[in-house]
Amino acid sequence: MRVAELIKSLEMLALTIDEKDWQEQFKKGVHLIVDYKNCGGGKQEAYDALLPLSVKYRDENENQYDLICDWLDCICGWIGNKNFHVWD
Repeated sequence: MRVAELIKSLEMLALTIDEKDWQEQFKKGVHLIVDYKNCGGGKQEAYDALLPLSVKYRDENENQYDLICDWLDCICGWIGNKNFHVWD
């Protein structure tokens, strides 16, 4: 999986989020990020590509912004639940 495919897929998940399915969309996104990593994708490349998406949605939609920021936390390891750390 290429980084552009990852970002496109994550954005599609973020666009379809509502409060009822947040956890499901979050987990789907984490699985996409793990797949990207398993295909040889890099941590910094994923973070750098996803960061502009968070900026895009920061003022547009709080739920989408929060979801994208949580995926960024999974990438960089700042998420409290160790089960969602993608890279060591």
